[in-house]
Amino acid sequence: MKNRFLSSLCVLFALATLLNSAPRAFAVSGFDAESSSAPVGYATWSVELFTVGCGYLVHPVKMPIYKGESSACGLIRLLSENGFAAYYSGTASDSFYLAYIADGDMPSDKFGRYTKSDTPQSAGKLSLSPSLPAFLVPLIKDSVTFFDEDDYVKNWTGCIGEFVFTNGSGWMYCVNNVFPGVSLSDTFLKDGDVVRVQFTLAYGADIGGAGSVGAAIPGVGGGPVPGYYKTANKDRLTEALARAASSGLTSESIVKDAYSGALSAAVLPNASQSAVDGAEKALCEALSAAERLGEFGEPGNSDSAEKPSSGGVKGEHESAESGSAEKGKNETEAAAGDISIGAQAHGKEDMTSDGAGGLGAPDTESGENESDSIGEESKKDSAESNGANTSSADIVADKGDKSDKSEKEKADTGTAEKEHGGNIKTVVLLSSAFLLISAVGVFQVFKRKAARKGENKKENEENKEKSENESDGGE
Repeated sequence: MKNRFLSSLCVLFALATLLNSAPRAFAVSGFDAESSSAPVGYATWSVELFTVGCGYLVHPVKMPIYKGESSACGLIRLLSENGFAAYYSGTASDSFYLAYIADGDMPSDKFGRYTKSDTPQSAGKLSLSPSLPAFLVPLIKDSVTFFDEDDYVKNWTGCIGEFVFTNGSGWMYCVNNVFPGVSLSDTFLKDGDVVRVQFTLAYGADIGGAGSVGAAIPGVGGGPVPGYYKTANKDRLTEALARAASSGLTSESIVKDAYSGALSAAVLPNASQSAVDGAEKALCEALSAAERLGEFGEPGNSDSAEKPSSGGVKGEHESAESGSAEKGKNETEAAAGDISIGAQAHGKEDMTSDGAGGLGAPDTESGENESDSIGEESKKDSAESNGANTSSADIVADKGDKSDKSEKEKADTGTAEKEHGGNIKTVVLLSSAFLLISAVGVFQVFKRKAARKGENKKENEENKEKSENESDGGE
């Protein structure tokens, strides 16, 4: 009995050990991913507010892709890591629709019918001061029924999304320069993909995504051009900017001008393909030269540069704009401005598009067909208004240093995860050994018990037979 009890304890201990050592999941802004799994690849992400003159809300950056993780999970994780919150409907796995991107410390868990993602560990501010490109204004007015250039400043505090400025505004996304026409929850990335989340003012007509909306847009004719003008493919330029930001070389003399020119081309909504390709080539060549030669030039006007906050890159667009002016490029003036987002929900006319191709499926309960356009804002320092002489190259260099540290932390995390995996294997092997020993012990107990039972039975039979023989003899 004692042996049987001890064997049972061994079995229970082994089972408890196995359950305790099972891989756990960690939460990322309300969504789960396996903490013990290594990335299956990396995608380049950006969040852009080019159509309202605010540059990048989230500068191009490489993000890990985890097995089974939808693009909706990746977006929420990206925003959280940069200090922002998302208000959305649906879930990360079904009918995800991004309605607003907001300050990370927004107190409301709900915004209308939309749910807020988890509060980031380090909450950031959007701090936007929109300045719509002049050439876009007349085009947009012909496509929408509500338009107010000052709507953002007057009515919105801390968030930007659908129905801000116009009844056709919202968030959209493209993967490898294609607007998929499905929710981010239905999109799964592979290594090397480029995801650009963009803010639109007119159902995607201002960012080249009108064709994915599935409805006719006033002022936008048919034909091969899905919008007001032909938009350039900026994927390779986006990858080059992500490489530059993580390199820590953007303030070096050999890279600075090329980086400034690349930003100028990137933030211009109607930049030509030749200008985008030329900027990407010049930046890649400059980065390669700096990496190869190990040149460290004199930083220019960077002493007073602020470090960029978690959202956007402060000052980078001012620097890009001034660099373009020096080269006689006045086309990027539309990209100037410092954005301060604010938001109070106010009644706007319902959108007529079904939102296909945006950052998720529209919420059909409301009867509104929400435009899925993704906006991206760059926090501009407003150098012209305050006289600050900040160098975007130096600021982004600081961000590059941050990125280097982030890559190191990722590498350390990967090593820790491998070690954790090795520990799990060891525990599983030990637990298996406990189970085997326990099973053998239980088997031996029952075997001995059966043997004793057999011996007792045989002894009883012999005693009975002996008793019967003695009885017969007495008679």
